[in-house]
Order: sequence, then structure tokens, then C-alpha cells
Amino acid sequence: MALAAVGAVLVVDALLWGGGSMRHRAVGVLMGTMCCVPLVAMGFAWSRKLLLRLTLLAIPSLVLLLVAEFAVQVWDVQALVPPEIVEDPELGLALKANTGGQDGLGFRNASVPADAEIICIGDSQTYGHGVQMDEAYPARLAQKSGRVVYSMSMGTYGAVQYLALTERALKLEPELIVYGLYFGNDILNAHQAAGLERWRDLRAPDIEYAPYEFPVWRPPPSPNLAMASIDFVAAHSRLAGWLTHVVRIQARQSAMLADTYWHETDAPRWETGAIQTLLTPGHRMPAIDQERPAVRDGLRITKECFARIAALTKSKGVEVAVLYLHTKELYYHELFVDAGDEVGAERLARVETHERAVARELSAHFAQIGVAVIDPSERVLASLRSDRPVWPRTADGHFSASGYDVLADELAAFVARPR
Repeated sequence: MALAAVGAVLVVDALLWGGGSMRHRAVGVLMGTMCCVPLVAMGFAWSRKLLLRLTLLAIPSLVLLLVAEFAVQVWDVQALVPPEIVEDPELGLALKANTGGQDGLGFRNASVPADAEIICIGDSQTYGHGVQMDEAYPARLAQKSGRVVYSMSMGTYGAVQYLALTERALKLEPELIVYGLYFGNDILNAHQAAGLERWRDLRAPDIEYAPYEFPVWRPPPSPNLAMASIDFVAAHSRLAGWLTHVVRIQARQSAMLADTYWHETDAPRWETGAIQTLLTPGHRMPAIDQERPAVRDGLRITKECFARIAALTKSKGVEVAVLYLHTKELYYHELFVDAGDEVGAERLARVETHERAVARELSAHFAQIGVAVIDPSERVLASLRSDRPVWPRTADGHFSASGYDVLADELAAFVARPR
């Protein structure tokens, strides 16, 4: 009866008191209903026998889980541990080596090669946020090209970190370094990274820079009691934490489990076939709006960093290319225009205008310093127009697994081009 009472509280909380998306509420209802099953089963003779058998089966299963949990704790199985974030004087922050599946240098690779033919440097888009390691575009490029590809990436990075990572990457003697430049935040991140003491020489004399603060990540509050209990167990169990992480990655890609809550009031949504998704122009604009001094300064710093990258790599005989990772708002603006949806196109127009202006300015700069530009726009649009998803259905701006595959196709074509 006590278990059933807990179940009733979970159901009521999920439906009335708690919050979150539909799937979060569904989890609460499901957990609450399962808690009530034993009480209901006690009312029937046949179900009492079945309940007894299930209980007897559950006891050894629970023991095995506890033994497995003890084993991974004692032997410190790092693949089941979230990566640890540490401070770095050049990068601001980095992932600690050999934690959470990171390699010996602190990057998302199975191992550190003696040397790498191609190195991909970037932020969370290059890291492959929201997908498995082998689904990120550096890993997919390795599979498609047959080359040894090494990823050096992390969320929040921008051109300043790319410059610092170039010096480290050259130790692996690559033939080609590809920089994934994400227009959604890389420009603004360059301005913010200039707050690091190591990069004082990148600062403009007439701009005040905030000291770079090491971000302390805190998980978002659990939307209801059922999710709070899951989050608690995941935080204190390596097995449960790993399983929760895997499920959340699948939920991000799944049409059935994807979150459908709005992140912005009146945010535009594309709903045609399999490529349904949420757009967040209000979230994108502050990072690309050239009317903001921080964005203008970030663009200046980005160009300066790549000029230094070009000089450094040229002296080593290493080819350099920049992969343009445009926001999904830019691409969907074009789809709204094609569909004759003036309202949707208007909501995305400012992002599209500012982003293309930044891209034009950077392209001119890259041509001047001898850096190749890889723009996957045609391939991305072709995928969207053929009803192949490139982003998840949520407001998340990171590519889906199929989207990363499109990027890998573009890079593989670039690598295979005649020289």
C-alpha cells in the first residue's frame, strides 16, 4: 500500500504539479503506474503467484546489478564516467584526459594515433554533441575516406582556442587540418576567449574585456518527482548514468521521444514530412548580430586568429580548410522562401542576413590568407529537400546523426579532390 501511495503521488505530480515535456510526464505516469501494480496484483490469486515469481526473478537480477556497479566503481571504468572539465590557461577549459571516454589528450577519440593524416578542430558541432562518437563527422570522415582522422574539439570553443589547438595538432604531423566554424556562437566565443590572460595581445585597446570565468555546469532542475528520482540514481550510479546518457541520445534523435516544448514565444516550426524541427532565431541573433560591439570584435579576432593559423601551418607545409557550419535558421529561411511562407521567412530573415554578411566577410579574408573554404550548403539543402533530416525535431541547433553524415560526405569529397 505504501508503494501504491508513492505511485499515486508520482502520477499526480507528473500530470498536475510537475512540469517538463510530454515524455517527462509520460515517465512519471509510467513509474507511478508500475508502483501500483503490486497492490492490484494482490487482489487476484493467479496474479499473486505471478508477482511472487517476478519478485524471485528480480532478486538475483538486482544482486547482479549491484555486483556490476561495485565492479565498475572499484576498477574505475572511465567509459561509464562523465568527462571531467578542467581549467586550461590557453583554452579556458578542457576535458580531462582519460575521463568519460576521452583519449589520453582529453579529446573524443578511441585513442591517440602516432600521427594523423587529417585533424578536425572545432566546438561541440565537431565534438558531435548529442550523438555517439562514431556518428560525429570526424569519425564518419575516417570511415568514408579511409584516412586517419583525429578530432580536437569541445563545446564553447572558437577561433582563439582553434589557434591554441593548432600548435598542439601540428605535433601529430597532419597533412590537412579542418576547422569547423559554427556561425551559431563561434564569433561571439572569440570575443569572450580574449578575456583569458594568455590572449591579451588579441584585445582591442578601446574595448573592455570581461575576465574569462570558468563555467560551472549545473544540471537543469528535474521537471517532476519521477525524473528527479531518475536523475538522482543516474548521478550516483555509473551504470545508471551511462544508460541514462544512451537513452537521452536516442531520445534526441527519435521522432516519438523528441521534446516538443517551445523555447521562444511564437518560435517558427517547420513541419513537413520527416524534417520537422523548431527554429530559435531569438537565441541565434545575439551571437551573429554585427550591430553588437562584442560580435564585431569577435569577427576581428576570428580573422586575426586564422591569419596566425595560416602562417603557422604554411611554415609546416600543412593544408588548412574551414568547414562552414551554418545555423539551421539560415537553411530553413531558404526553405520557407521556397514554400512561399512569408511569415516564417520573415521571422528568420535577420539571422539569415547577418549570418551571410559574416560569411562573406570571412570568405574574403580566407581567400586573402590562402585558407580553403568548404561550404556544405548545397548538400545540406539537397538533403532537406529530399526529406532527409539534418537536425533533430527539438530546438537543438546541433546536427543529428544523419546531418553529421552529410557533413562527412562533403569533407570526403574535398579530401578526394584532385590536387
